[in-house]
Amino acid sequence: MIARLWRLLEPTERRRVLGIVPLLMVSALVEVVGVAAVIPFLALLADPDSVRTLPVVGPWVVASGVEDAAVLLRWAGAVLALTLVLANGVVMATQWWLLRFAWSTNHAISSRLVRHYLSQPYAFVLDRNTAELANRVVTVVRQVIENGVRAALNIVSRSVVIVAIVAFLVVLNPVTAAVAFATMASVYGTIFMVSRRYLRRIGNDSVTTGSARLKAVNEALGGFKDLRVAGREASAYRQFLGPSQRFGEIEAGWNAVATLPRYALEAVAVGGLVLIASLMSGTGQGVTGTLPLLGAYAFAGLRMMPAIQALFGAISRMRFASGSLDAIEADFGFTGDLEPVTDDEPTAMAFDTAIELRDVRFGYAAADGPALAGVSLTIAKHRSLAIVGRTGSGKTTLVDVLLGLLTPQSGTVLVDGEPVAADQRRSYRRLFGYVPQSIYLLDDTIERNVAFGLAPDEIDPEAVRRACREAQIADFIEAELPQGYATEVGERGVRLSGGQRQRIGIARALYHQPAVLVFDEATSALDVHTEQLVYQALEGIARERTVVTIAHRLETVANSDHVVVLDRGRVVDEGPPGAVLDRYRGEAVV
Repeated sequence: MIARLWRLLEPTERRRVLGIVPLLMVSALVEVVGVAAVIPFLALLADPDSVRTLPVVGPWVVASGVEDAAVLLRWAGAVLALTLVLANGVVMATQWWLLRFAWSTNHAISSRLVRHYLSQPYAFVLDRNTAELANRVVTVVRQVIENGVRAALNIVSRSVVIVAIVAFLVVLNPVTAAVAFATMASVYGTIFMVSRRYLRRIGNDSVTTGSARLKAVNEALGGFKDLRVAGREASAYRQFLGPSQRFGEIEAGWNAVATLPRYALEAVAVGGLVLIASLMSGTGQGVTGTLPLLGAYAFAGLRMMPAIQALFGAISRMRFASGSLDAIEADFGFTGDLEPVTDDEPTAMAFDTAIELRDVRFGYAAADGPALAGVSLTIAKHRSLAIVGRTGSGKTTLVDVLLGLLTPQSGTVLVDGEPVAADQRRSYRRLFGYVPQSIYLLDDTIERNVAFGLAPDEIDPEAVRRACREAQIADFIEAELPQGYATEVGERGVRLSGGQRQRIGIARALYHQPAVLVFDEATSALDVHTEQLVYQALEGIARERTVVTIAHRLETVANSDHVVVLDRGRVVDEGPPGAVLDRYRGEAVV
């Protein structure tokens, strides 16, 4: 497990881990000094003269020339207090560093995971639920950090302290130290061996349950309007209850296992001190000889018990985190046709004559047949093309291939007669502005929604206004909204009408002045009047751009230059809109 976590870290993060080793050693040494400092203090309490016979400390006392026991006791108490303060200070500094490292690593791994998702091919997103991916970034990575990385660091730091204290106790009394440590190790070892499979199982359950819980929340709140109208709020609530309750049971379960040994060891520790005292009293040393050694063991136990409990908790958490680590490793291991996420925006490739799809074929893994079966078509510059067909005919897949989101399994996409190479995909996609059927709007201003994906300081206000004018929504924004382009649209654009949302989507597609505008059934959810307004805006745009439209009614594409009819992934008809309309008038092609 530790080796897997080590591989998950970047080289700079590994060097930071190695950099803490000296601090851990100093922490362990100070802990031992703190335990050792108890012995002369207790020796002075039991017998002031005995302190002069102690190793290391005795010569210092003799050299000081101080004879008054009370003075020696005060000095010993001050040294003990100072030692403990320093020991705790070093421990606090170590824990602070560990926490700082853990959370910076949480940020680093989450960031890498988001970047990895964004570099995946479009098909990666089609096969996954976004709530699951969000859960991986927000929750699963945190579990790996808290219960994996932090636990591993705690294992190392606590082990160094425990080994140092045990070594010191062995020097004092080997037999007693061996018996005490073996007893504690057996208690912890037994509990861990019994619980390890349970921890592994609930760790895996935690990943799936966390995703289900987040998915239920997204569905309940995202579909609030539909649920309220249908009166199904209670059903949505029940769908959240199951995963939420199970998630709570999992969290309670592993936390209980992690803290269980503490209570068993408290009884063992008290009994052990009584046993040690009994064994020492049998040696004939009396209270004077027994008290310093017994006190050292008692204080060592006080310092070591939390360390042992933390060590066991860390081992339990690592076992629990194995499921989360499996999920993160699996996602990082998915290295399909990756496109590096870079800060530089690509420049649109040259487009002077036509974009051509030649014998393009594509199929989905879960589908029985191909979505596209040898599609060929040509999109001439400054011309408009309409694609129509029944549901499932391959229209959306064709558009995804045209946009460069899906790579054809065979066939070729060409621009001006030249095939689009793999390293040209980003520049090729820059040719397009895309308006989907359902516009995703941020709960933010109109300006930020039009310039979607840009930071506020990167937005060009004039480009926003220009795009809105082309989309024929600028008059509404500037005349009817008091805050203009700074108006908040609400979550998913709830404060706007359907036509207004759609035209903001068009403005977004036009912000970067694309050469080709693609409408993917972008008016199917609108009423006839609003649809006509949107198409009026489209007609103005089509004078200066190439336009590709997927439509759900033939009548809406009557003004296109060319119409293509798809059926079962094939082009079954094409031609001028008037001729196609005549051939299919009265028939259902969509």
